[in-house]
Amino acid sequence: MRGIVILFIAVAALFGAAMLFLAVRDGGFEQAGRIVDQQVGEAGQDARQAVEQAGDAVERATDRAAGEN
Repeated sequence: MRGIVILFIAVAALFGAAMLFLAVRDGGFEQAGRIVDQQVGEAGQDARQAVEQAGDAVERATDRAAGEN
């Protein structure tokens, strides 16, 4: 349990440091937040496409397996 808490604190500290870096680089926390939101949105779209491709691959594989029997 203690290890999980330490890991959570370390991740939060890294996130905070990244936000401070972006705020200094881009001129404010609002801009830094906007950048993070944009990157999270892009990652979500990429993940959605990957899930769709995986589903299509599973469907093709099951269709081939059903055709062999």
